[in-house]
Formats: sequence, structure tokens, C-alpha cells
Amino acid sequence: VKLRRLDLQQNKIGPKGATFIARLIAGNKQGLMSIDVSDNGLRTAGFSDILAALKDNFGLMRLLIRNNPVQPAEGESAVADA
Repeated sequence: VKLRRLDLQQNKIGPKGATFIARLIAGNKQGLMSIDVSDNGLRTAGFSDILAALKDNFGLMRLLIRNNPVQPAEGESAVADA
């Protein structure tokens, strides 16, 4: 069974939870199409981990990250690094 949609909005997973989630999704390179991690307190570290896990994901069409405390400059750097 392939994971196609992951909706974790408003679950307070924080940066440590984001790192754990990143490990889970890293192996799903084509099936995952949508991720919503809005309102989770990810911070830059958690955001960076999720982006790195998705680096080789060619099927992702939607990534929702709103309302997480990532500063714009830090977020831009995390995207550039991933």
C-alpha cells in the first residue's frame, strides 16, 4: 500500500516530530502526492528535514506548510539547501 496523502495539520508535531515524519516519507519516492503539515510548530529544522526527505519525490503536487514559525529568510535557505 502506497501512502498518497498525508494530512497532519494541527497536530503539534514540532521539529522532532517533523524529523520522524521525514524519515517515514523519505522512502515514498513516487506515491506521495499531498502533504499538509500546517499549524504544527515545525520551525526551520523540522521544515528542512521534511524538504530534504522530499528531495527525490517526483510525484508530490502539494505541500502545505502555513502557520509554522519559520522566518522567511530561514525558509528560503531551507528550500535552497534541499
